[in-house]
Amino acid sequence: MSSNAQKQLTAQNQLTANMWQAKYSVGKYPTEAWGMQSLQPRMQVLVLPGNPGSACWYRVFMQQLFAAFNGSADVMAVSHVGHDCEDISSGAVWGLDCQVQHKVELLQELTAPGRPPLVVLAHSIGSFITLQVGPCG
Repeated sequence: MSSNAQKQLTAQNQLTANMWQAKYSVGKYPTEAWGMQSLQPRMQVLVLPGNPGSACWYRVFMQQLFAAFNGSADVMAVSHVGHDCEDISSGAVWGLDCQVQHKVELLQELTAPGRPPLVVLAHSIGSFITLQVGPCG
């Protein structure tokens, strides 16, 4: 999206929110997340990336989601373990089972009592991992 289109989208919705980046642990997994926080969230939107697995590639998409929900949703994208923009995993290699376990632990955090309802949007391998996390996986 061009910067002019992005400015128009922001102006249309009259929304401004700062994009944040965080590096923290989900269980034993080093985690990179990017997001936008609502002042009064009615829901959470979690974006799980496809290839190359890095949340930083989804920043414009998250801004569009935030605007589409008129600022009423917390929007967050989480990198797959070892696929972050800044190599917080120190070059460690994480297999598919670790990626699934990482998302299980992340979803447990995001669905804790008192949290707003959660919607998961996933692309490509993110979708496959999400299906492995679910009750049929």
